[in-house]
Amino acid sequence: MKFVLIVFIFLVCDASFAQSTRAKESTQNAPVLEELRWVDNGYLERQRNMIDEIGRSEFGTRVRKDISDLRLLQRIVDAGLINQTQKQQQQAMGVVLGDVYVSELGLEWRVYKDELGKSRAVCLPKTTHCLFPITMISKRASLGVKPDIRALYEKGVSLIADHIPKTPYSAPSSVGNAR
Repeated sequence: MKFVLIVFIFLVCDASFAQSTRAKESTQNAPVLEELRWVDNGYLERQRNMIDEIGRSEFGTRVRKDISDLRLLQRIVDAGLINQTQKQQQQAMGVVLGDVYVSELGLEWRVYKDELGKSRAVCLPKTTHCLFPITMISKRASLGVKPDIRALYEKGVSLIADHIPKTPYSAPSSVGNAR
C-alpha cells in the first residue's frame, strides 16, 4: 500500500513539475515588447537623418514620415545611391519605411525581444503583431536584389492587415467598387 501511495505521489508531482516547466517554456518563448528608450529613439533619428540628407542633396526632397517617402526610397534604390555593402544605409531606409507604417497604419515603434535577441519593430498597439522594416530592405539589398519599395510596403500591409482592429464603419474595399 505504501508503495502505491509513493508511486501515486511521485506521478502527481512529476506531472505537476512537467506542466509548470511547459508553462515556463511557453512564457520564455513569448516575445516581450518594450517602450523605446532614449538610445533607441536616438538611433532611429540618426537613421532618418541619414536618408533625409540623401533625399535633400540628391533630389531636393525631405523625409516626411508619410506615404510619399516610399517614392523617395525607390528613387534612392533606382539611382544606386546605396550599394549592397552599405548595410547601415540600407537599414536607415528601413527606418523610413517603418515610419510610413506608423503614419499610415497606426503602428508604433517598439523594442521586440525574443529568444533570437532584441530588434526594433513597428507593432500594433497592445499586441505582439509586429513588422520588422529595418531589415526588410537590407536583407534583399545585401543579396544584390533591387527592392521594389512599394511591393515591400504592400507585403507588410498584407501581413498585418488581418490584425488591425476594424472600426464600426469599416467595410471591405470591394464594397466601394460595386455598382
